[in-house]
Amino acid sequence: MKRHFIYGCKVDFYTVLCTEITTAIFLPLRYPWERFPASETSTIIKLSDGYEIQGNLDAKLLIMTEHGIKEAELPFKQKGNRFYCDLRELLNDLKIPYEECSGKACDDSYWQQRDYTSEVLYCKDGLMEHMVSPYWGEQYELYFANRKYQPSADGHEIKILRWNHCDARTWTTLEPWFRYLIRTRRKVDPGNFTRMLRDLDKRDMRLYMRQNGKGYDWVDYKDWFYMR
Repeated sequence: MKRHFIYGCKVDFYTVLCTEITTAIFLPLRYPWERFPASETSTIIKLSDGYEIQGNLDAKLLIMTEHGIKEAELPFKQKGNRFYCDLRELLNDLKIPYEECSGKACDDSYWQQRDYTSEVLYCKDGLMEHMVSPYWGEQYELYFANRKYQPSADGHEIKILRWNHCDARTWTTLEPWFRYLIRTRRKVDPGNFTRMLRDLDKRDMRLYMRQNGKGYDWVDYKDWFYMR
């Protein structure tokens, strides 16, 4: 199946606005040859009093569902020399329940756009995400949103593959694997993962997979394939 992939950034805001459905702001990557208004430097997505995202006019709200990732346009309004959108108004229009939170995380830090922004490669059925943290270093995830295209191991669907403490070359090595795995529904086995880990020069991998009809849970791939 032909898919449209987009590079950009994902901004999470769950410590400020906690939505009942998983959501995030997607900011498509802008290239030097693309033209856009100079005033976009003042494009604001308001989360709540005291919290806002600096974005661009192509920003979208991503809504994660079992049928894939849906996009919602942000209703920007021009006010003087800037563009402005109140995300709470859009959530109300889309009938997505949410709760306003303090912005405080479990480590007592407060929300900042820089800390909650990750690089992603995105299509309607999933995304590849690169995050950086003092706890897990450079982390990569392959997230298969559309259950129809989630890879499976022994009949157990895998929603997320995760690697911590990666190096700078991981993106270019992992992107072909993401495009391969999301192209169609795949059955994976130890051989698939051995080749993937060899390419990534990694030994450890975490899987967020369905457990005998009891929902998803995190497992180590070696525990799953070799110690059952």
